Parts: sequence; C-alpha cells; structure tokens
Amino acid sequence: MRAALIVDDDAIHVMNAQSLLEPLGFELIDAVPNGKAAQTYFRNNPHPDVVLLDLNMPDSDGVEFMNFLIDAENQIPIVIVSGAHASIQRGASQLAIANGLNVIGIIEKPLTLAKLASAFAHA
Repeated sequence: MRAALIVDDDAIHVMNAQSLLEPLGFELIDAVPNGKAAQTYFRNNPHPDVVLLDLNMPDSDGVEFMNFLIDAENQIPIVIVSGAHASIQRGASQLAIANGLNVIGIIEKPLTLAKLASAFAHA
C-alpha cells in the first residue's frame, strides 16, 4: 500500500492533492497543517512513501520540518509544493539536498496531475 503525507495549511490544496494522489496509486493519504504537526506524525506513525511539503505555513513552516528530517537523517522522498517565489523554492530545495534530504521535485501551486506525475517520474 502506497502512502503519502501532505503538509499544508490550505484545506483546498490538501483536498486537491488527495484527489490527484489517488489515481497515482496512493491508498493511504494523510494530511497535517504545519511542520510541527508533521514532526509529531513522523514520531507516531509509519513513515509514508512520499511527503508533499508546502514551505509557508503558520506555527512551523516547511523549512523547519526539513530541518527535523535532516536531524533524523531521514531519506523520505519530498516534493516541495509551494506558491512561494521560484527562487525561494529552489533555495529551499538546494539547502535540503545539500544536507542529505531526498527532494524529488519542486512544484509551483496549483498542483496538477501532470506536474505531480512528472515529479514522481524523475524520482
């Protein structure tokens, strides 16, 4: 069973991502609203096959969650899905990769099936 975790505070984006992950074979799709909740999720659940990660969220952002993964030396595939400026997306991705994370793609919102399938194809 393929599992995904969506880390995003935008309920509409979460619903859209869930509907796009299902046709790609993901059967278990969980969502949390920020990086702090994602850290709790990782401490209490089996790790998913992929994380879709927004960068800008209240309380604890995507970069803070990536720092948690760096400290845990976790190699889970990450797709950054963000409405942030492209230079911010690239900078966050490069920083994550330089610190050993497995960033498999960067997708600018809005998320589409074609963008998501492309990110997975390059993994």
